[in-house]
Amino acid sequence: LPDAVIESIRHGERPDFTDPAEAEIYDFCTELYDTKRVSDATFARIEARHGKTGAVELAGLLGHYNLIAITLNMSETPVPGGAKPLPE
Repeated sequence: LPDAVIESIRHGERPDFTDPAEAEIYDFCTELYDTKRVSDATFARIEARHGKTGAVELAGLLGHYNLIAITLNMSETPVPGGAKPLPE
């Protein structure tokens, strides 16, 4: 991803995507994390581009990363390189 996209996400802002596929995935991910659900319209956009299997795999990938984050937080694993963790 371009640095500008990463910085926008780091600051909690919606990036200006040049690739519609990246914007759709961002919308899917943020909607799922924010509401614990994905609307029919958002799911349909992902399904149209990646198929139903791709949409389900995307949700599974998010769950996997969430499990890793929970595990690292629970075990109080330090941030690599002595960096400061992002505020919650």
